[in-house]
Amino acid sequence: MPKSADCLLGSLIILVAAMPSLSVLRSAELAQPHKLLTPNHFATSPKDKEPRGVSGMACLGSHGDAERQCLVVNDEEPFGQVARLTVDKLIAAAPPQGQVTFIRDHDTAEGVLGAAPDVHCPDTPKGFEDLDGEGVAFARDSTGQGYVYVSGSHSCSRNGHFKPSNYILARFKVDGPDSVRGNTEPVIERTWRLSDALHQSEAGDDFGKAKTIGTNVEGIAVIGDRLYAGLRTPVRDGHAYIISARIDDLFAPSHTLLKSEKPEDRSIRVRLPENTGIRDLAALKGGGLLILTGPTQDQPEVGYRLYRLAKPAGESEPQFLREITTTTKGDDGGRAKAETVSVLDETDDKLTVLILYDNINEGEPTRYEIPVSP
Repeated sequence: MPKSADCLLGSLIILVAAMPSLSVLRSAELAQPHKLLTPNHFATSPKDKEPRGVSGMACLGSHGDAERQCLVVNDEEPFGQVARLTVDKLIAAAPPQGQVTFIRDHDTAEGVLGAAPDVHCPDTPKGFEDLDGEGVAFARDSTGQGYVYVSGSHSCSRNGHFKPSNYILARFKVDGPDSVRGNTEPVIERTWRLSDALHQSEAGDDFGKAKTIGTNVEGIAVIGDRLYAGLRTPVRDGHAYIISARIDDLFAPSHTLLKSEKPEDRSIRVRLPENTGIRDLAALKGGGLLILTGPTQDQPEVGYRLYRLAKPAGESEPQFLREITTTTKGDDGGRAKAETVSVLDETDDKLTVLILYDNINEGEPTRYEIPVSP
């Protein structure tokens, strides 16, 4: 081979070796988040007409649908709001058909299943006001009937008050395979019994303590016949908690307490970095969970992250997937707080998720495509 050709071949080998592989290029491309448009306000308070962020969301339908319906909640409202999700927009439906009400004016908690919890928050009790909605999940039961589940925080208020409406877990039947609600408001089932599950868990000693240290539900997911609740606090010895209960037991038609289970059977201990709690959960295929984490309070050194948990049981070590960041500031000028994750699609090598923020108006819905390994 001529010397010039030999040099050219050597240069090409060096150039090819220096180039990133196709898989690396594809991973870099998938890692770019895509912000969706929010052309109109949703989660708007009837009290002050101010727009809100998003603290929970779940969607019907499946990847590839041109349009999907979702239910969105905010932690300062008594209702959830229907929204239409397209490839580049999240569009709030207009009230009243665009809303599902969980706590009504002058609500007396009539018909709530189970028994109201005995909670001793640091400050004086308040009335039955808003849901403090934090977690939303959609799932079908063994008959194929679809339900949307919505959970309050089950914690004392930020000011230390006991608000009984914060301790509600609610559900309703969806109107159809692709419709959250029809022309009339759905029948809402409400239960106190998630409080019993927290009491019976390994985090039970912290039930009813101040919001920064007591049990505080931030996200829910449904897998099979059990509902899983992810806790922002307490965190003990580097472990956050996920508490579970059978759905049929939670919504049993009576005013008895939840059937007892051993604390270790109710509790999943998830190893996370220091001062890190759970901000949301989402169910994955095969019985796993996607976990959105963040600071237990407002520790600036603790980031927002996504983890995958192959199986929610016992003491678990989740797989780190990626950091969640945005340059957008919160409404108060501080750091944006990622509070919601919804799985839009799941394949063997990729997760497509939507992240929303609690303290950014309209939630700044942002789609991530995340490479994963089997």
